[in-house]
Formats: sequence, C-alpha cells, structure tokens
Amino acid sequence: MFSFINVIEVVKNHYKTLKSDASGNIFIFIVLPICIGVISIFAKAVNSNLDSILSTALSIFIGLFINLLVLIVTLTRSPIREKKEIRRLVVEGTFYNITYVILISIVALGLIMLKNINFGFNEVGQLVFKKTIVFLFTFLFSQILLTILLIIKRIFNLFKFDINNFNK
Repeated sequence: MFSFINVIEVVKNHYKTLKSDASGNIFIFIVLPICIGVISIFAKAVNSNLDSILSTALSIFIGLFINLLVLIVTLTRSPIREKKEIRRLVVEGTFYNITYVILISIVALGLIMLKNINFGFNEVGQLVFKKTIVFLFTFLFSQILLTILLIIKRIFNLFKFDINNFNK
C-alpha cells in the first residue's frame, strides 16, 4: 500500500556502502552519533533561534544534495577508460550516501517541527518528549555531518581519478 514512499531500500543501500571496515564504520556512523545524542540530552539550549538556523541549514543541504545527485548521474554517463568497475562502485555508493543524507535531512526537519508542537503533555511528559526529540535530532544531524564528510571524500576521489586520467 505504501510502497511508493518506502525508503527502507535507501537506508539499506547506504549502510551496505559502509561494510568495507564494518567495525570502524559502526563506531563512526552509529556509536559516535548516539554518544553525541546522549550528550545533547543534558545540554541546555544556548540559542532560542537554533531551530530556525538548523531548519534553514537542512533545507539548503537538501537542495544542494538533490543537485549533487544530478551531478552524480551525469558522471555515470561520461566515458570511462580504466578501472571501470571501481569507478562504478564509488559512483553507486556516493549516490546511495547522498540519497540517505536527503532522507535523514527531511526526517530531521520533521523532528524540529515536532519539537515545537505542544501535544498537551504534563510538564514531565513534555520534557521527556522534547529530550527524546533532541536526542533523535542530534543523532541524525551527527549522521548527516559524518555522511557529508564521506560524500566529500568520495567525490574528491572521483574527480581525482578523472583528472589523473584526463589526458590518457
């Protein structure tokens, strides 16, 4: 019924790209964001405008990464002379990573909106709800930043490969 909005394949393919160094990648992309999320639960809000700043940043990220997907698709159409399979795997992995960042950025935007809605909980319930949202948002935002670093590294390697093979 909801197969047209099922994004499980996006998440699965993103995590498949991280399998080469499974233990290190689990630490970097799961454990580290969880630790940062737990720390965020105990942090006080420093700036009341933080939600709008983060919403704007995520909205910009989403637009930029949709454009980057177009760039990745055009890279797959360019002629490849050497190491075709390695390049294909890097482009494919980068595509999955970018799609994942777009997805979790949208979810993070939704969490910011949820955080600012009063559901009529009592004071303790509202506090627990907001702290849960803060944890989830910080976890996702940490993953976004780490995955952006991964994408930058992959795109750097793609262009470095193309530059090195430009005159061949």
